Amino acid sequence: MSTEKQKRVFITGITGFAGSHLAEYCLHAGLRVYGLTRHGGNLDNLLDIQGDLELVEADLGDAGAIQHILKVVQPQQIFHLAAHTSFQSQGSLLLHTNVLGTFNLLEVCRHLPSVSRVLVASSSAVYGRVEPSGAPISEATPLHPTTAYGLSKATQDCLAERFFVNHRLPVVITRAFNHTGPRERSTFVCSTIAKQLAEIEQGKRPPTLAVGNLETRRDFSDVRDIVRGYFLALTRGKTGEVYNLASGYAPTVGSILQRLLTLSGVEVEVVQEPARRQAADVPCQVGDSTKAARELGWRPEIPLERSLRDLLDYWRKKVANSERAGGYVAQA
Repeated sequence: MSTEKQKRVFITGITGFAGSHLAEYCLHAGLRVYGLTRHGGNLDNLLDIQGDLELVEADLGDAGAIQHILKVVQPQQIFHLAAHTSFQSQGSLLLHTNVLGTFNLLEVCRHLPSVSRVLVASSSAVYGRVEPSGAPISEATPLHPTTAYGLSKATQDCLAERFFVNHRLPVVITRAFNHTGPRERSTFVCSTIAKQLAEIEQGKRPPTLAVGNLETRRDFSDVRDIVRGYFLALTRGKTGEVYNLASGYAPTVGSILQRLLTLSGVEVEVVQEPARRQAADVPCQVGDSTKAARELGWRPEIPLERSLRDLLDYWRKKVANSERAGGYVAQA
């Protein structure tokens, strides 16, 4: 297909966990993919497809740079995934990227005739602590974020809604619940367990596994299902609408640990560390994605066992290819 006739999509956060999988999905769909990267950003997640992408470097906080880039690229569709996700991130970083960066992007998009759709990838963190009587969580559930990250994403949602209402910007919002799979950062629960197991398997860590709260229940989907949901929301969703992307099933972290231990087969001592518990931790979160199923035709397809197996295999390869040879490495 001629690149002149290919639909141009622009992905912020393309180097990240979900962003890299979304880039692959869009390439397979025959789209011309542009991606926004940060100065000095790690491109490891894109190594297999970097030659098929057109990457541009800028800070979302620099409105002038974003305006220049989008005027040159002239994308028809924009996936806005860039965000600081760490719960330990400083408030200023969260505001700079998640709020100011989103405002800058939407403000440019509303003046750009080429843009036909914008997807804002939000998070289930906007819902915060929901009583059991309110589960499963639907799009109508009130937003009560309990973390700075959740608050920044809720603000992002409000910005997207205002740009739709006030400026008729064709924006769609998704709220993804927890997702895992290959390339997930080791700061997240499934990945930190998988990484430690891979290091134990290869003799780079003593057979002691550090974990946090094992009773917490989380709704996990595979990242590849989630990015398919992003794509369907952008192409089939109604502008101005919000779509939850969730499995509807919330296992305990302890059961996730047991599944990964079974996949690994190593014998370890499990040690719970109070420092790994978060003060604002939500005991249970399970989502309702009925609306996404009805309006987008989206349902999760990849079973959790495959997600965890692929995640463990990813870390086995990463650890094996690490330049750190021999001895025990510092705990994740």
